[in-house]
Amino acid sequence: MRLLQLLLYGATLLLEARAARILFTAPVALRSHAQFYSSLAITLAKQGHEVTFLTPYEMKDTTPGVREIALPELQLTPYMPNVFQAAFSVPDDDIMEELCANGLQAPQVQQLFDETFDLMMMPTFWSECFLVFEHHLRVPLVLVLPMRQYQLVDSWFGNPSFPSYNANLFVGGEYPLSFVKRTASIMFDLLITTFSSWKHGLVVKTLQSRGLLPDGMPPFEVFFKNASLLILNSYLAMETPTPHVMNIIHAGGLHIRPTKPLPQDLEEWVQGAGEHGFIYFSLGSVAQTSDIPEKLLLTLLRAFGRLPQRVLMKWNEDHLEGLPDNVRLSKWLPQQDILAHPKIQLFITHGGLNSIQEALYHGVPVLGMPIISDQRHNVEKGSHQGWALSLLWWDMTEESLMSTLDLALNDTRLRDKTRWMSAILRDQPRTPAENVVYWVDYVLRHGGAHHLRCPAADMNWFFLYNVDIWLTVVTVILIVVVLSFALLRCLLRRCCCPKTKAKAD
Repeated sequence: MRLLQLLLYGATLLLEARAARILFTAPVALRSHAQFYSSLAITLAKQGHEVTFLTPYEMKDTTPGVREIALPELQLTPYMPNVFQAAFSVPDDDIMEELCANGLQAPQVQQLFDETFDLMMMPTFWSECFLVFEHHLRVPLVLVLPMRQYQLVDSWFGNPSFPSYNANLFVGGEYPLSFVKRTASIMFDLLITTFSSWKHGLVVKTLQSRGLLPDGMPPFEVFFKNASLLILNSYLAMETPTPHVMNIIHAGGLHIRPTKPLPQDLEEWVQGAGEHGFIYFSLGSVAQTSDIPEKLLLTLLRAFGRLPQRVLMKWNEDHLEGLPDNVRLSKWLPQQDILAHPKIQLFITHGGLNSIQEALYHGVPVLGMPIISDQRHNVEKGSHQGWALSLLWWDMTEESLMSTLDLALNDTRLRDKTRWMSAILRDQPRTPAENVVYWVDYVLRHGGAHHLRCPAADMNWFFLYNVDIWLTVVTVILIVVVLSFALLRCLLRRCCCPKTKAKAD
């Protein structure tokens, strides 16, 4: 009887967790980030949750259980600079703050204050003003990071962070890090932490000027530090091995879906490549291929024209002068279906995390040509692990590109290493979807699961690293050394001084 009661109680808890109402606010995002966010919303809805999802990019298909609130006016794409020329790869901070505040003021968003929710989810950046909802709801908060983790989020969760071997995303490099790399990694960590605090202050001022900041609302860092869970768009197997606290989970590859056959005209073109197969070239959703400097574009086209393979090239305009006969252009392509095709030989990519994950999952060798953000880090990691080659845009010549392409297409070690990594990514105790569902349900079942919170998140670095103890130890040692030296000196004087005086007499 007791066992039956426990089973019924457990089943009740499970059903309650799966019937939760979740508010997922991700209204300011890049398209690649939104792809990860929408995959999370769909995954949770398929498990019975009711997800209210705020997004700037309307989802292609409707999913039962997902109430989508599209805010297209918050899309970042129109504000993105030419990434081949800009010093910074994101819009100005004042634009980001205005977009976030505009989204919060939208009538369909304001109506959500009259509803109740059981859990809130939001990205770790660009949507901070939506923490007003968390202050209002006072429910468990799940943070979402559409990339690998970095030192700032580590500090929120008390996760061990070692810049001595796990480099900052914007530094790149692999272990062992040189002195210069380690120094740069620490400096970037400090810079990001300082910048984040400064930016949060600007967001607060924007909210205050619009009357959107509630009285008594704590600083943003308080909410981030009290978050129940952090979901990363990252495969653990792709990371440098490092400790992780329990409430940081990896969900890399969540967006990867079952593949479909290619459209008929594209399939015929691919089959026409014969035994040589084809190469796929794409720079993702942020970089506009038409922004590639003319000299570099001509270098690309001349090199592609010399290849026996066909080249499928994502191009954001209708026409391109000087296009070789073996190159086909398209504004949109079903990337995952292309990467799953048996005739693909190589993926030339900017090194975005979603693209890298898709290529590895399908076992396609990568030639990375990074442009901005964490792309260089991603490509360098692949080069270090053996499943990618790297070529920087500003170092590229026709001959260096041809040499790299020849290596990428003919070096069997690259393809073997890629297949090995693909097998590792597929060999997990849970699928990314199962991992997300389990831990979100766990947070719901246990009222925020704050028992998972690492004490290090609340400790000052001075005490976390036992600086006070080491200072005490060093001080005691110095005192002992000084006293010992003074005692020895005194003994030597007492022993030596009488003899000297006797000789003088």
